[in-house]
Amino acid sequence: MTPIISIIIPCFNNESTITETLESVYQQKLTDYEVIIINDGSTDNSVTIIEQYSKENNLQNLIVYSTQNRGQSAARNLGAKNAMGKYLLFLDADDLIHCDYLKSGVAFLEKNNSINLVYCNAQLFGSVNEIWKLPDFDPVSLLLENSIFISAIIRKQIFEKAGAFDEKLKYIEDWDLWIRIVHLFGGIYKFKDCFFFYRKRMEKNSLTDMQLKFEDTSMLYLYQKHYELYKSNGLGIVEFFNGIRNDKKYERKYYGIWYRKLFYFVKKRSFLLIFVFYNTVGFICLIK
Repeated sequence: MTPIISIIIPCFNNESTITETLESVYQQKLTDYEVIIINDGSTDNSVTIIEQYSKENNLQNLIVYSTQNRGQSAARNLGAKNAMGKYLLFLDADDLIHCDYLKSGVAFLEKNNSINLVYCNAQLFGSVNEIWKLPDFDPVSLLLENSIFISAIIRKQIFEKAGAFDEKLKYIEDWDLWIRIVHLFGGIYKFKDCFFFYRKRMEKNSLTDMQLKFEDTSMLYLYQKHYELYKSNGLGIVEFFNGIRNDKKYERKYYGIWYRKLFYFVKKRSFLLIFVFYNTVGFICLIK
């Protein structure tokens, strides 16, 4: 029987978290899915742990492909290429999904043919435990800041038509994909529910944290790749430099006025002033 959704998990040295991630998958209320794990050249015990988990739980819908380390974009594309589902969910091997996520996402997509991608509110956990405050989505704002996490649920056909993940990118590859999907096809919907949990670690070795060193080159590549789109939305290189020049002019004018200087002098020292005030009050009370 063909599954309705394929969950694709790239795995690179995730022996400490992969079991917890799989537990969140196999607790889903929707059961018509397959799990495709791409072992992206792991050198730890990830594969052994996955195989043991599969054997102990007698899993018939879990498939593991092993490759040399090529990065998460290539790993996800390999998973999508072998996926049988009508929908795709990319899940990193240290993150979690709520038991209602697949059921809610697939049901909504089945009823709404004009929607191509659904996502939801998210929670950070691990070293940080709080709501993940993603910026609000709209097509133009998406060009400036990514507002959709990697684990959205996407129509496979749309993913393929958009060109899959760009394997040249080592960082923000999901942002690049969302830009293409949004501006080629549209159809984005966000649930108010919190169905996704993103792990933050102290040791900074989650997929996103490890790739921060690629941020500058990746941002430049993204801008050049979609330059005509940026330009058509008033975000071209000329507008960029004009904006910087105007900011500098405003800054010189704004900060040159004596009372502006006084305001910023006081603002920068507000903590010190508050400290002095409270200590002065305390001293007066002691005298009395």
